[in-house]
Amino acid sequence: MTAEPAEVASLAVHPMAALVPEQSEPAYQQILGAIQRHGQQDPIVIAAGQIVDGRARYRACLALGLDPLLRDFDPEREGDPLAFVLRSARATRALAPGQWAALGVGVSDYLRGVGSGSGVRGAPRQNAALLCAIPMDWIRRAGTVQRRDPALFAQLQQGTIAPAAAYRRVKAPYGEQAALWQRRRQQRRRQQAGQQRAPYIQWLKETTYLLNTQPPARVAPGLRAGDWAAAAAAHARLQQWYDRLQAARYAAPKEPP
Repeated sequence: MTAEPAEVASLAVHPMAALVPEQSEPAYQQILGAIQRHGQQDPIVIAAGQIVDGRARYRACLALGLDPLLRDFDPEREGDPLAFVLRSARATRALAPGQWAALGVGVSDYLRGVGSGSGVRGAPRQNAALLCAIPMDWIRRAGTVQRRDPALFAQLQQGTIAPAAAYRRVKAPYGEQAALWQRRRQQRRRQQAGQQRAPYIQWLKETTYLLNTQPPARVAPGLRAGDWAAAAAAHARLQQWYDRLQAARYAAPKEPP
């Protein structure tokens, strides 16, 4: 691909590529020296006018005053662009476990933001773990660190701390966690009990309304102690009356003659 100098000088980094940490300064100096001695060997991959792979090579070419060698991303040959970015990062960068965990959080947020348009189906965290080839627990712990201590998450991004060690520093003590789990269990039980009682409460309201608005003789004529057949007939009569009342309540108003 050929590009005008003005276009080459204004190339931006694709959001997918921006998820990956940049090359360290020593690694960049090695790339700069190699391009200065031998020229640019690997082209910079672009998609939609943005850099997908080759940020360091692009920066080195501009620093040396060279015209970068560019090529378009080929989805038929290289597949999903996000997977391509992560494969390239694994091949060209020696990232620490903490950096991969932080990268997994970024990939998960990216997949959650783009939705179905990403070309990857399923849960964002699970897909991020598959694309980054890391345990999903790393992403879960790094996400907790990001929410509770952004400064510690920055250390994860720099690779100076492991995901498990960072998570141990931000997680609540065991006593607080146990109390939180107990509150969640009680809340879940109350919700389930409310769902189970809801039909009975509704029936009780309906029956009470009918008994308060209709004469007892009309509600259950001939009801005697232990007369379950009459009780069942009374219940059916209550249901019929309630259906008629509901139909009359929600019926369309009649137009005046």
